[in-house]
Amino acid sequence: MCGWDSGDGGLAGFRWITVADGPARRDAVVRLEHGRNQLLVREDETFAAEAAAYAGKVAAELLDEYGLRPDDVAAVAAAPFDAAFIDELVPHIGVAPDRFVRPGSVPRFHTAGLIAAMSDVVSRPPAAGNDWVLLVAAGAGISAGAALLSR
Repeated sequence: MCGWDSGDGGLAGFRWITVADGPARRDAVVRLEHGRNQLLVREDETFAAEAAAYAGKVAAELLDEYGLRPDDVAAVAAAPFDAAFIDELVPHIGVAPDRFVRPGSVPRFHTAGLIAAMSDVVSRPPAAGNDWVLLVAAGAGISAGAALLSR
């Protein structure tokens, strides 16, 4: 996914938005407990829905900019890599729910969530004529971004 290739694949486009004057719906702090670093993530109950709405808007605009329909997307890797956010994101983008990478029984991710989802995308065989991967992320602020990857 992150290497050089002589083919036409690679990152094709990006789109980003930051919500002006939006309250922090999610934040994280690192603390030391029992001699170990610990990352504590706090989010309010509206974060998943609000972040998914902005991330979905950015992703839909990016697909439109490239003349792509939701059916043209083979896979979606999203962060936060948790079911609550992904469930909220699905209807905003219109890509079939089974094309979203979902966390299994792995521990909850924070910073590495998108990388964990992308590793699943790499292991999926590309579908004929359907080689677009949509990367979608949202974080505190709320800031949201999307990128298109051609395999």
